Amino acid sequence: MSRRPRPAEAASDASATVDAVTGNPSSSPSTVGLRWLVVALVAVVAVLAVGCASGEGAASADEAGLGAAGSDEGPITLLEPDEFEALLDERPDLDLINVHIPYEGHLEGTTHFVDYRELAAWDGLPDDLDAEIVLYCRTGRMSGEVSAELADLGYTDITDLGGGFVAWEQSGRELLLDPTVAE
Repeated sequence: MSRRPRPAEAASDASATVDAVTGNPSSSPSTVGLRWLVVALVAVVAVLAVGCASGEGAASADEAGLGAAGSDEGPITLLEPDEFEALLDERPDLDLINVHIPYEGHLEGTTHFVDYRELAAWDGLPDDLDAEIVLYCRTGRMSGEVSAELADLGYTDITDLGGGFVAWEQSGRELLLDPTVAE
């Protein structure tokens, strides 16, 4: 009857391998490969984390053409709900564009419903690159994307509702729900 070697005996066995990373005994070459893969992944994550933390390659809000909420720095102005409402009250004839898809609501006074992915090619955009464009979406993501795209096309006066109509509603303002208007 043969007995199984204890771990200490297995380590001294000539057929066992030694892990190249830790120096510990390993009985399977696939274990060595798996450990190398883990070490490589950890190294990649560390390099990416350091690169992101350093801010290299990241554009500031000014470099991206984004003004701070309520500011008019750059071609894109983000307004808080109270500032956006004041703009709409002062200029009831303003063209107001909802770029959110699918339809989930709209602000009173909305004149156009345009898919954010199609706005840059929309024939309703002004020819004058300095004309004011006022838009919003549900959370600000879609309108933010299209605002940056419009700025890249040369438009210089883009106003966006910061936080979208979610922020609008959270501030106690009314969101209208009538999907037939967006058809």
